[in-house]
Amino acid sequence: MADIEKNMALCALYDKYAPLLSEKKRRAFELYYWDDYSLSEVAYHTKTTRQAVRDLINHTSDELCRFEDVLHLSERSEKMSEALDMCADELKRMKNTADSSAKEGNCDISSHISVLSDLIESIRALSDDRTRGDRAE
Repeated sequence: MADIEKNMALCALYDKYAPLLSEKKRRAFELYYWDDYSLSEVAYHTKTTRQAVRDLINHTSDELCRFEDVLHLSERSEKMSEALDMCADELKRMKNTADSSAKEGNCDISSHISVLSDLIESIRALSDDRTRGDRAE
Protein backbone atom coordinates (compact mmCIF):
# COMPACT_ATOMS: atom_id res chain seq x y z
CA MET A 1 0.00 0.00 0.00
CA ALA A 2 2.84 2.40 0.79
CA ASP A 3 4.24 1.93 -2.73
CA ILE A 4 0.91 2.85 -4.29
CA GLU A 5 0.68 5.99 -2.17
CA LYS A 6 4.29 6.89 -3.01
CA ASN A 7 3.63 6.39 -6.73
CA MET A 8 0.47 8.52 -6.54
CA ALA A 9 2.40 11.26 -4.73
CA LEU A 10 5.16 11.16 -7.38
CA CYS A 11 2.58 11.37 -10.17
CA ALA A 12 0.97 14.38 -8.46
CA LEU A 13 4.40 16.03 -8.23
CA TYR A 14 5.04 15.16 -11.87
CA ASP A 15 1.82 16.94 -12.85
CA LYS A 16 3.13 20.11 -11.21
CA TYR A 17 6.80 19.99 -12.20
CA ALA A 18 7.02 18.07 -15.49
CA PRO A 19 7.97 21.19 -17.49
CA LEU A 20 11.09 21.52 -15.32
CA LEU A 21 12.34 18.06 -16.31
CA SER A 22 14.33 17.11 -19.39
CA GLU A 23 12.52 15.38 -22.25
CA LYS A 24 14.40 12.15 -21.49
CA LYS A 25 13.26 12.17 -17.85
CA ARG A 26 9.66 12.96 -18.82
CA ARG A 27 9.57 10.14 -21.37
CA ALA A 28 10.99 7.54 -18.98
CA PHE A 29 8.72 8.68 -16.13
CA GLU A 30 5.59 8.55 -18.30
CA LEU A 31 6.40 5.12 -19.70
CA TYR A 32 7.15 3.72 -16.27
CA TYR A 33 4.43 5.33 -14.15
CA TRP A 34 1.65 6.18 -16.60
CA ASP A 35 1.94 3.37 -19.11
CA ASP A 36 3.03 0.85 -16.46
CA TYR A 37 5.99 -0.38 -18.49
CA SER A 38 8.63 -2.46 -16.79
CA LEU A 39 12.19 -1.13 -16.54
CA SER A 40 13.16 -3.46 -19.39
CA GLU A 41 10.33 -2.17 -21.58
CA VAL A 42 11.26 1.45 -20.87
CA ALA A 43 14.88 0.60 -21.68
CA TYR A 44 13.79 -0.88 -25.01
CA HIS A 45 11.72 2.20 -25.94
CA THR A 46 14.39 4.66 -24.85
CA LYS A 47 17.22 2.61 -26.38
CA THR A 48 19.17 2.40 -23.15
CA THR A 49 19.90 -0.18 -20.46
CA ARG A 50 17.61 -1.33 -17.69
CA GLN A 51 20.04 0.00 -15.07
CA ALA A 52 20.19 3.39 -16.80
CA VAL A 53 16.38 3.57 -16.73
CA ARG A 54 16.33 2.61 -13.04
CA ASP A 55 18.85 5.37 -12.27
CA LEU A 56 16.93 7.85 -14.41
CA ILE A 57 13.62 7.05 -12.67
CA ASN A 58 15.27 7.37 -9.24
CA HIS A 59 16.95 10.67 -10.16
CA THR A 60 13.68 11.99 -11.57
CA SER A 61 11.80 11.04 -8.42
CA ASP A 62 14.44 12.72 -6.26
CA GLU A 63 14.33 15.82 -8.45
CA LEU A 64 10.54 16.05 -8.21
CA CYS A 65 10.77 15.86 -4.42
CA ARG A 66 13.45 18.58 -4.37
CA PHE A 67 11.23 20.82 -6.52
CA GLU A 68 8.39 20.37 -4.04
CA ASP A 69 10.70 21.01 -1.08
CA VAL A 70 11.67 24.35 -2.60
CA LEU A 71 8.50 25.50 -4.37
CA HIS A 72 5.71 23.82 -2.35
CA LEU A 73 3.26 23.98 -5.28
CA SER A 74 1.60 20.67 -4.47
CA GLU A 75 1.26 21.53 -0.79
CA ARG A 76 -0.22 24.95 -1.57
CA SER A 77 -2.56 23.50 -4.15
CA GLU A 78 -3.87 21.02 -1.59
CA LYS A 79 -4.38 23.78 1.00
CA MET A 80 -6.17 25.97 -1.54
CA SER A 81 -8.41 23.07 -2.52
CA GLU A 82 -9.27 22.42 1.13
CA ALA A 83 -10.04 26.12 1.68
CA LEU A 84 -12.27 26.18 -1.41
CA ASP A 85 -14.12 23.09 -0.14
CA MET A 86 -14.67 24.85 3.17
CA CYS A 87 -16.00 27.91 1.31
CA ALA A 88 -18.43 25.74 -0.62
CA ASP A 89 -19.62 24.09 2.59
CA GLU A 90 -20.03 27.46 4.28
CA LEU A 91 -22.01 28.78 1.31
CA LYS A 92 -24.36 25.79 1.59
CA ARG A 93 -24.86 26.47 5.31
CA MET A 94 -25.35 30.16 4.52
CA LYS A 95 -28.01 29.37 1.92
CA ASN A 96 -29.79 27.02 4.29
CA THR A 97 -29.70 29.66 7.06
CA ALA A 98 -30.94 32.35 4.69
CA ASP A 99 -33.74 30.11 3.43
CA SER A 100 -34.92 29.17 6.93
CA SER A 101 -34.45 32.74 8.22
CA ALA A 102 -36.50 34.11 5.37
CA LYS A 103 -39.31 31.72 6.29
CA GLU A 104 -39.13 32.90 9.92
CA GLY A 105 -38.98 36.55 8.94
CA ASN A 106 -35.38 37.30 10.01
CA CYS A 107 -32.13 37.05 8.13
CA ASP A 108 -28.88 37.05 10.12
CA ILE A 109 -26.11 35.65 7.93
CA SER A 110 -23.27 37.90 9.08
CA SER A 111 -21.42 35.06 10.87
CA HIS A 112 -21.36 33.02 7.65
CA ILE A 113 -20.09 36.02 5.72
CA SER A 114 -17.32 36.50 8.26
CA VAL A 115 -16.22 32.87 7.94
CA LEU A 116 -16.22 33.12 4.15
CA SER A 117 -14.22 36.35 4.28
CA ASP A 118 -11.58 34.67 6.44
CA LEU A 119 -11.39 31.67 4.10
CA ILE A 120 -11.06 33.91 1.06
CA GLU A 121 -8.21 35.79 2.72
CA SER A 122 -6.48 32.46 3.42
CA ILE A 123 -6.80 31.51 -0.24
CA ARG A 124 -5.47 34.91 -1.33
CA ALA A 125 -2.47 34.51 0.97
CA LEU A 126 -1.71 31.08 -0.51
CA SER A 127 -2.08 32.48 -4.01
CA ASP A 128 0.19 35.44 -3.23
CA ASP A 129 2.85 33.11 -1.82
CA ARG A 130 2.61 30.99 -4.93
CA THR A 131 3.12 33.86 -7.33
CA ARG A 132 5.91 35.43 -5.27
CA GLY A 133 7.66 32.16 -4.50
CA ASP A 134 9.51 31.50 -1.30
CA ARG A 135 12.34 33.98 -1.63
CA ALA A 136 13.11 33.73 2.06
CA GLU A 137 14.06 30.05 1.81
